[in-house]
Amino acid sequence: MAQRIVRRGSVVPVRYPFTDLSSIKVRPAVVVMPDQLMRKLDDVLCLFISSSMHAKLLSTDFVLEPNYPSFPRKWIGI
Repeated sequence: MAQRIVRRGSVVPVRYPFTDLSSIKVRPAVVVMPDQLMRKLDDVLCLFISSSMHAKLLSTDFVLEPNYPSFPRKWIGI
């Protein structure tokens, strides 16, 4: 099996635990860590991706709008 190369901007599956730690669910996440740090550290910083938004955003939430300059057009089907 070929090894997958993960870089900043890659969308990867991540196992997220339920809040009560009873189980996990695999969800997509985007890698935000700079490539050069991935070679030096054992962990990778990712952002959880969701299509649903709460009425009140948290200070840690980041809304990625389709017109954001760095947003890959392939993600929105253009």
